[in-house]
Amino acid sequence: MKVRRSGSFFFCAAGGLGFAIPGAVGAQLAQPERPVLAISGDGSAQYGIQGMYTAANRQLPVTFLVLINREYGILKGFGDYLTTTGVPGLDLDYLDYEALAKGYGIPAVRTGRPDELAVAAKQAFTAAKGPHMIIVDVAPGVPLGG
Repeated sequence: MKVRRSGSFFFCAAGGLGFAIPGAVGAQLAQPERPVLAISGDGSAQYGIQGMYTAANRQLPVTFLVLINREYGILKGFGDYLTTTGVPGLDLDYLDYEALAKGYGIPAVRTGRPDELAVAAKQAFTAAKGPHMIIVDVAPGVPLGG
């Protein structure tokens, strides 16, 4: 992703699970003239999911892109690093992000191919006021970062 303008990419120092959703809401509140895209994994999103309420309640133009790999991948990685495998509670096969979005009053679309993702993102950024969610399934166990 090319960042073409300063102040257009935010990430918390030293990492941190759950930054994307509340960070995106805060960025949009700080600069209301700019639409915001928040990219989060499904596990990480659970740490700040209530930020979707603020986005919906205030009709903020934030697009939440949630990558669904059905696991707390980073926590599994830490477990592997510490040679602690089989940690319970790290599989997320029961979460339904379309239902979560609907519960907050946020329209959601599930995409699978890159061309569909591009269309969904463009539609979210040009749609009526308010937040949107784009859900993308990805393979579990595949590192999503650098």
